[in-house]
Amino acid sequence: MNDAIPTILVVDDDPGVRRLLVDLLDENGYRVLEASGASQALAVLFSHDGDIGLLLTDVVMPGLSGFALAREVRSLRPHVRVLYCSGYIAPHEWNEPLYGPMICKPFRIDQVLSLVRQALGTA
Repeated sequence: MNDAIPTILVVDDDPGVRRLLVDLLDENGYRVLEASGASQALAVLFSHDGDIGLLLTDVVMPGLSGFALAREVRSLRPHVRVLYCSGYIAPHEWNEPLYGPMICKPFRIDQVLSLVRQALGTA
C-alpha cells in the first residue's frame, strides 16, 4: 500500500452523488472509502487501520449533520481535514473561516478536484 496516496472518506446520503464523487476521486488516483451517512462513516473510521487524509461530507443528512460528523471524526483523528458539500447552503451564506471549505451542489468536476487538492494541501 502506497501511503503517499491520500485516502478520502466520502459521506453522502444521496447514492448518485456519492457514486459520482467516489468514481471521480478513484479515477484521479485517490484511495476512497465511502459511507451513506454519519453512523456508517464512523463505523468505517473505526474499522480502517490506515490514515484518512480527508473527510468529504455532505452537510445535510439524516441523523448527524456533516458538521456533527466532522466534529466527531476530528475528536478521534485530529489530523483529518474536512471538505463540506451542500446543495442547500448558498455560497454567500457559508462562513468558510468558521466551517471550512465547501463544494456547492451542483458542482463541476474540475472544481471538486481543485478543492480536494487544496483541502489536502497538495494544490
